[in-house]
Amino acid sequence: MLQGKFSTGKFLTFSRQYLFNCRHERYRRKENARLKNKASTLIISVLFGSVLLCLAVASVLGQQTEINISPTSGPVGAQVNIQGTIDTSNGSYLVYFGTQLVLNGTTSQFSFNSSFVVPNVSAGNYSITLQDVTSNQSALKTFTVTAPSGIAAIPFSTFTIMGISILVAFINSGANRALVSYFVGWDQYKSMQKEMAEWRSQQMAAARANDKKQLEKLKKKESQIMNMQKQMAKPQLILFGLSFLYIVVWIFLLTPTFGATTVAYFPGFDNTLIFGPHGSMGVFYWYPICSFLFGTLASKIMGIISID
Repeated sequence: MLQGKFSTGKFLTFSRQYLFNCRHERYRRKENARLKNKASTLIISVLFGSVLLCLAVASVLGQQTEINISPTSGPVGAQVNIQGTIDTSNGSYLVYFGTQLVLNGTTSQFSFNSSFVVPNVSAGNYSITLQDVTSNQSALKTFTVTAPSGIAAIPFSTFTIMGISILVAFINSGANRALVSYFVGWDQYKSMQKEMAEWRSQQMAAARANDKKQLEKLKKKESQIMNMQKQMAKPQLILFGLSFLYIVVWIFLLTPTFGATTVAYFPGFDNTLIFGPHGSMGVFYWYPICSFLFGTLASKIMGIISID
């Protein structure tokens, strides 16, 4: 009897231990599975975060402010092509040549392609700076301004303005001669010019010699000379209106077209008087100089002499 009770007790103890072990094993397996799931979730999260971080970094690095220019050297007045990328999509940008603002605008998404003219500066190296207005990020390139030399250095605008000046001068002189021929007659005009020139020459000689008799004699002819001047002045009154053609071409055509761009060079006049670096000159001065020179030349060729 005691042996049976003992065996039954051992069996019950064994059974309870077995059940405990089974429950413990199931718990351990569940815990291992839970830990594996957490570890997998953590690994996936880390990998996903790393991918997002890499994409973000690549995006930032891919949209850094960058600048490319062509050519990288040239004289004042040369055209420079510029391609740039900024951080801001459809953002505003500024381009500086040294400290001078030469270009501004808005990008198409992140990039732009444009050009500018080398400003009137001395020869040397200058920084071309692209600035993103929004992020204030910038990029630099170096441009070398070369000193002008040889015929190739003469701007095409030099000859353009000279040609326009010649055209206007001969139009003006041709109109002057046509008006003289119509109102006075060309032969009579030349005869009166000669007579007036002789009278002025005699008057000046008599004044220097203090020849009162000769001065008195010339005085009697003064009214006749005045009448000649009045007759010769008639076409000049009409021509005065045509003379505004010089101003119209100068102020309303050439100045807006060329602006502050260098149009001519005078070697040896570096930064003196009205000249800039390398003796450079803008249209504001170059056109009047050309007009005066070619106007005088056209008047001589056409036989026109200014009336005093």
